[in-house]
This record gives sequence, structure tokens and C-alpha cells, in this order.
Amino acid sequence: MAASLNANLFGLNISQPKFLQSEHDEGGNGIIEKLHDLALSHEVQLDIENVEGNEAKIFSEKSPNFDLAVIGSTSSATWQERKTVEYIVLNSKSSVLYIPG
Repeated sequence: MAASLNANLFGLNISQPKFLQSEHDEGGNGIIEKLHDLALSHEVQLDIENVEGNEAKIFSEKSPNFDLAVIGSTSSATWQERKTVEYIVLNSKSSVLYIPG
């Protein structure tokens, strides 16, 4: 979509505060690598911002900077992950495309 619209992509990587993270927490590195690969293959500018804190609150606060926010989910999402997505959809200042898993 970004390539056909000649748009730039911005990724927001929000991790939990260090004291809440487990030892094996990847922080979404695999997804970020895939985003980089896809952006390169389609010649689209991709910027990633790494932030620590409450996902829903930070995402909603940064939403006025974007025209469209895309949020994905997996079929094994916890109730907390589903509530985070719900909060973002209700409080975002941009359009939100939610892709359930």
C-alpha cells in the first residue's frame, strides 16, 4: 500500500519497562527485521522509533502524527492484548486498520 501511494512508513516499537520484561523477551525484533526487508524490497522509506512504556497510551498519543495506523493481532492474543487494541482503536486520532490473526 505504501509503495503504491508513494508514502513513507513509520514503525513504533513499544516495549514494556525493563522491570516488567522477562529474560526471553525479544521485543519484536523479528517483526522489525521483516518490516525492513519488505520496505527495502518495495523501495519504501521506513523509520523505526523504539519507546518503552504503556503500549496503548503511547500509541494513542503518537497517533495524530499519522494518517493510517495498522495494528495486527494473533489468534492467541491474551485478553490484555485485545484490550490494548480496543483502547487504541477507540482513542486513536488517526484511522486504524485492525488485522486480526
